Amino acid sequence: MAKQEEWITITEAAKRLGLSRSTLYRWAEDGILPIYKIGKLSRIKVEDVDCLVKEAQPLYPTPEELDDI
Repeated sequence: MAKQEEWITITEAAKRLGLSRSTLYRWAEDGILPIYKIGKLSRIKVEDVDCLVKEAQPLYPTPEELDDI
């Protein structure tokens, strides 16, 4: 049986990511995080949010990375 996709609202996604709703809409326009229209509702796939977080890179090197230099 296929896994059913989980969807969240723009507000829920913004809270999970610690961002504003307007940032998420801008990211959608820039192709960073897709927003889907389901009827009149705008939704984001939980999988897309999770993938975005997994792909995030630290802004600065961690102490462990500095030790390797």
